[in-house]
Amino acid sequence: MDPLSIVISTLTVLEIGTKVSKGLGQVIHTWKGAPPAIYALYNEISDLNVVLDHIDATQHALAARGTKYDAHFVVALDDHLSQARLLLAELQKLVLELKDLSTVKKKYKWLFRHAEVAQLQHRLRETRGRMGDLLAAYNV
Repeated sequence: MDPLSIVISTLTVLEIGTKVSKGLGQVIHTWKGAPPAIYALYNEISDLNVVLDHIDATQHALAARGTKYDAHFVVALDDHLSQARLLLAELQKLVLELKDLSTVKKKYKWLFRHAEVAQLQHRLRETRGRMGDLLAAYNV
């Protein structure tokens, strides 16, 4: 994968993360007394967006210096970005479902999807952590 593709992939995942974050923020705003897990998920997505911002800044700094990408970095980052994109797409579906429901229906749907969302959150946290570790290792 070439450097331009990695930049585009990073920005795409960041854009999806921002959309999911905004949508989840709307769900929180309209759902008075939302479960703490919703807030935790919102925070996790925000943390992912911070890591993606750092990756984007690193890519721009490398390009400005004319530094070539390490092939292992590119392959690993692409894998993590693909995983994050899939997880965010799953969360986007849930957010769209929750946004259109009344509070009572949100609570009912949440009861049946809570374990699934907790698993998604865990996988998102792991993916974010691996991207952060990769970024830290590459910037050393």
